[in-house]
Amino acid sequence: MKKMKFQLLIILLSFCHFAIAQTADDEFFLNIVEPFYESIPSSEIGGAQFGGSITAPLYGDLAYALNATDTMACDWVFDLTGKIALADRGNCEFVRKAFNAQASGAIALIICNTDDEIVNMAEGEALDVNIPVILIKQSHCQTLKVVLNAGQSVFLGLSPEPNETSSIEGSVAYDENENCTNDAGENTLANFKVSASKTNYTRTTYTDNEGNYNLFLDTGNYILEVIPPSQVWENCLDPVNVDFDTYDELITVDFPLQAYEDCALLTVDIASPLLRRCFENNYKISYCNLGNIAAMNAYIELNLDPLFTIVSSSIPFTQNNNLYTFDLGNLNSGFCGDFTYVAELSCDAELGMTFCSQANIFPFDRGCLPTVSNWDGSNIVVTGRCNEDELRFDILNDSEDAMLVPLSYDLIRNDLYTDSGSFLLEAGASKSITVPADGATYRIQAQQAENHPWNNLPSATVEACTNDGDFETGFHPLFPVADYGDSYDELCQEVIGSWDPNDKQGFPLGYGDQHYIEKNVDLRYLIRFQNTGTDTAFKVIVTDEISEHLDMRSFKPGASSHPYKLDITNNSLQFTFDNIMLPDSFVNEPASNGWFEYEIAQKADLALETRVENTAAIYFDFNEPVITNTVYHTVGENFLVSSLKEVLINKANLQLHPNPAQLGQSIFIQSTKNSEANFQLFNIQGQEVLKASLAASHFTVPEDLEVGFYILKITHEDGKVETGRLLIH
Repeated sequence: MKKMKFQLLIILLSFCHFAIAQTADDEFFLNIVEPFYESIPSSEIGGAQFGGSITAPLYGDLAYALNATDTMACDWVFDLTGKIALADRGNCEFVRKAFNAQASGAIALIICNTDDEIVNMAEGEALDVNIPVILIKQSHCQTLKVVLNAGQSVFLGLSPEPNETSSIEGSVAYDENENCTNDAGENTLANFKVSASKTNYTRTTYTDNEGNYNLFLDTGNYILEVIPPSQVWENCLDPVNVDFDTYDELITVDFPLQAYEDCALLTVDIASPLLRRCFENNYKISYCNLGNIAAMNAYIELNLDPLFTIVSSSIPFTQNNNLYTFDLGNLNSGFCGDFTYVAELSCDAELGMTFCSQANIFPFDRGCLPTVSNWDGSNIVVTGRCNEDELRFDILNDSEDAMLVPLSYDLIRNDLYTDSGSFLLEAGASKSITVPADGATYRIQAQQAENHPWNNLPSATVEACTNDGDFETGFHPLFPVADYGDSYDELCQEVIGSWDPNDKQGFPLGYGDQHYIEKNVDLRYLIRFQNTGTDTAFKVIVTDEISEHLDMRSFKPGASSHPYKLDITNNSLQFTFDNIMLPDSFVNEPASNGWFEYEIAQKADLALETRVENTAAIYFDFNEPVITNTVYHTVGENFLVSSLKEVLINKANLQLHPNPAQLGQSIFIQSTKNSEANFQLFNIQGQEVLKASLAASHFTVPEDLEVGFYILKITHEDGKVETGRLLIH
């Protein structure tokens, strides 16, 4: 099948609920194959008193001469071999259009009406037409042409029966008795990814709450596999080869999964569309047990800022100061659930401030952590809090194992590096760092032990800690939130006033105008939509083309305001909210909103200055799509400036290897010039710690140097200056 990016025809036809007189000889169905299956009966489509009857399935690419002078098909000379043609009404009789399309090789013809009425097409002049001919609404066709002109394509067909499209269905379950079969009574697994691939084409879906999946596909040979969400699971079956020769095959493939370890792997996700002071704000928390055994007496702890007050919740909770506990009961393997709560933010909060909510799900089963060689077992956690006259950060080794090698941390004040240091902690030990309560936003990010299974960056950020009432905002969202595995999630939101009701946001926001982020930092996207029309929206569809620089295998759907169906074709996402029933914003503003989020990783080690862009399209019923803003990030390094004023690290051009480096190690410098030069090494406070002539392309790090960040400055004979940033650990 050719690449199927086309979304819109499905949207249009799936909204058709009108009835017409059917004059074709036989009942037929218009089936859209991609990106998800829809079957439209002939009672909802204009028929013809001429042309061929549909006695066997006819499938092909949709073709329209958009840039030609004759879009009416009155004098076509195009090669339409094997395609389904699209033409406009007018200038000549319907039968003439059909005859010309047939002569050009088309296997069927769809005619666009000049208005939104559906009529039956009379025979007209006597021409021998054997291909099927149908007529659809003008508004549908107009939007269809816009999409086709953008270079997108659609594959569809006509058939005498509905559902005459090849499909694979089955279930995913925990193979408890290890017989490589899904037996009755075994726990089914929800939210497991199932993928079918052939050359340059991949179709992906997720199992539902009963562990079932369904994929509609074109003919061809596919590799079918389950992609487990964690290393707990292994496939009992190798990837399955599935071969479709016709369009009416149904193949059932069940996937029994076995477990490496017996553990309850709990995940949690907290999300909300926006944060306003003096208002009630809606939140949803989703959770799953992706392990192979039940989690007994599970619960979620939610830590909120004191300025929040929970006013209602869909499940009961207990409160201890700022800590809220939600009991979930026993969670079977493969079970997923969610609940909502409404929290009011005090009017004492100021616009632009950032408030974070942390959710932890328990019990935490350490046995779910994959076995990693050369990991010392330590687990670094960073916390921060504001006291009366100072701000305190604690770096904690939250583990029963001591650190074996020292690690480093960075202290960032607003958007400047201001300090760095090292730590080496015994099991349960911590190190404290204090800074003045001067109203700046402070952040500490620490290294995690090498080969740690989470491969994360422990961090904490504290905003608005002040002893004189003045503080600065806007820096907190620039950086990633803390990441402590799937059993922890943190949501940080800026307080806003007005907002765009249909938009897309990407987190972290990134640094500067280019929205710089480090390599391998995961992205979280939030898409919001609101019915600002004059009537209820019955169906909403959101399409999103994922950047080629992001890893589709890492895609993870998150919480949402309403249930949706997700279809993934290659890098194209389609979220379908059926029967969403959004009232218009004038009738019920809070209920007129919807939203959803998802997470995705960068492809490994993207080149510096790679720009990652995303834009979404939102369809409300029959209306033209609302195109969101374009969200973008740029992959970079050393983009933060330090307090060393004379050296702008974000413009550093020296490549230093290795970097980070160790004491006593030789550092090789990749310079743009080969002349003799002087070099200076400055610490993060701007103090010179080393100065020498550079006659070769390397120097040795002194053994007595403190660990931390340094700035290397090289001055050449002609006065040219090159700079670089070096981390010593």
